[in-house]
Amino acid sequence: MEEGDRDERFLYMISCFRPRLKRFIQVQPVLDRLPSLSAEEREKVRAAAEQRGAVAAAEELLRAVEQGPRGCGWFHEFLQALEHGGCSLAACYANPSLSQLPSPAEEADHDLCVQLVQLLHGTLVNRMQPVQVSEKCLEMGIFQEDDLDRIHTVTDNRGNRDGARELLSRIVQKKDWFSSFLVALRETQHEDLADELSGNTGENRQNGMKNSTNEETKVTSQPGYAIMEDLKQQENINDSLGSENSVLETSMGEHSVDSDISIGDGRVSKLNENLGQSYTTSDSGMFPLLFNEDEEEGRASPEPELTLRDYQMEVARPALNGENIIICLPTGTGKTRVAVYVTKDHLDKKRRASEPGKVIVLVNKVPLVEQHLASEFHPFLKRWYQVIGLSGDSQLKISFPEVVRRNDVIISTAQILENSLLNADKEDEEVGFFPDFSLIIIDECHHTQKEGVYNNIMRRYLKEKMKNRKLAKGNKPLIPQPQILGLTASPGVGGAKSYSKAEEHILKICANLDACRIMTVEEHATQLKNQVKEPSKKTVVANDKKRDPFREKITEIMTEIQNYCQLHPKSEFGTQTYEQWVISEERRAAKEENRKERVCAEHLKKYNDALVINDNIRMVDAYNHLNNFYKEEKSKKTVRSDEDEDDEPAVSKQDETDEFLIGLFHGK
Repeated sequence: MEEGDRDERFLYMISCFRPRLKRFIQVQPVLDRLPSLSAEEREKVRAAAEQRGAVAAAEELLRAVEQGPRGCGWFHEFLQALEHGGCSLAACYANPSLSQLPSPAEEADHDLCVQLVQLLHGTLVNRMQPVQVSEKCLEMGIFQEDDLDRIHTVTDNRGNRDGARELLSRIVQKKDWFSSFLVALRETQHEDLADELSGNTGENRQNGMKNSTNEETKVTSQPGYAIMEDLKQQENINDSLGSENSVLETSMGEHSVDSDISIGDGRVSKLNENLGQSYTTSDSGMFPLLFNEDEEEGRASPEPELTLRDYQMEVARPALNGENIIICLPTGTGKTRVAVYVTKDHLDKKRRASEPGKVIVLVNKVPLVEQHLASEFHPFLKRWYQVIGLSGDSQLKISFPEVVRRNDVIISTAQILENSLLNADKEDEEVGFFPDFSLIIIDECHHTQKEGVYNNIMRRYLKEKMKNRKLAKGNKPLIPQPQILGLTASPGVGGAKSYSKAEEHILKICANLDACRIMTVEEHATQLKNQVKEPSKKTVVANDKKRDPFREKITEIMTEIQNYCQLHPKSEFGTQTYEQWVISEERRAAKEENRKERVCAEHLKKYNDALVINDNIRMVDAYNHLNNFYKEEKSKKTVRSDEDEDDEPAVSKQDETDEFLIGLFHGK
């Protein structure tokens, strides 16, 4: 087998199963076993692990492996690093021989077991002794020394609960872990937890294994049997697996890799990435959470990671360092995505420092609450934090302070926050809601001026800031103040007609938001330009009509009507001023009870409407407008007898004016 073909197959396996690899790789022990990786790349991976978490670090590692340089035997070195670094499940997916690749059914079982652990997570964390269980897992070969050391360290420093979380986050990354985990629980006096996970009763304890003595026990002793059945019904797993297999079959066929990956033997056709059930590991050591909400069923692609483009990171960097800034990006270039990234980074840092952290996102329109919640903040933050949207349309029956207490991220109209602050004033509370929030994000922040609701909120913020200066001079405790992040496509110039006035307007907005600077893209301007979707403009000059016979005929009729009733306008036919004139003449004639002029004015208005329709739409529409009008007029002026006999002639009620007007239309 040629070296180039082998490299190509290995790289393809990484690209194909990238979402799962990122969640099954523990970067620290793998890095220790990759001597060919440069020191610079190692540092990048470690920095990513510290700043952005395990998944981002795994992505950085995979990127380094893909980009190279790659020496002879590099893929074998990487596989060995995964295998001996405690990432055996990741090694199964990365191995191009497909010899240990999990089948779709095995993947489905694995994911359901992970979700079962998720459902019972609170119970496991509260009642499990992580040190005893981890030592038993090491003895059984599930864990390695690195796993045990990490779990011991977390338990010693942060207690049993965090130790249990660390254990759960690691064990679900192992191959064939569930049954062995149940055995480890039973042998460390955690039989009750093993029973809850396996769904076994007191009369039927088989350690959660599938090899029971009879068919009935064989089925019901499966891991969490009852819960699994509910999950399968809710998720339509078989349908999603089938659709995802077809996606991967097509992808594999397009690459046409000549290798040991035999398409003919059917192995590749069974590749399944369960893209609709991707899960991730939190930076705080939480175990992987399956992503399979009802509204997301049938997804054909994995949920995207929260990453920023270079130009987005450029403008976000000061906010990530805790500065008050205004981010200025054109419409459609991802301002909200930057806000989500800053929000997660802010809350992660607060959590690691064991400090309280809450974020409120203020918008100025009710529809933006649902838009930001559904498309940005909830999908990217729901695994780690409680996110809620709040507006005047919300049907919540709890108070705003209670909403703040229960949630980590609140997306709200600014008016709701201001109303809450006003209520606090009425109750003479000394401290408002600002201490509850550690970050306030203001969307469309260029509205923070004059008497706008944004500005009313920021006035309170600035008053508290001035109060803090006085408290600092007296060596008194300061009132906690949140970080401020403003988002806008353009701060505007406030109607200024000179450069100095425009500058003054922008500085005033910065002052209102307590912003130290406005961040615009400079270093990565080319990338931003490529991202902006500029509308295309095409101008076509249409020739004027050389002759309009319909208009000529209508103006001829209107002139005859004006002469008939002795009305002489000063406006041109087919204009708004003519319409205003004819309406006023109709009202005047009605007051004077001059039927002739009133009826003529009414008909002139219809003809004027027809001219407007002819100019803006089609001639046939204008004609139909008049034709329908005169049909109704003729019908109104014709009366049949009560017997309504067919041979009975209709009686006309038309007077001289009606006959003239109706006859004029039909005669022309």
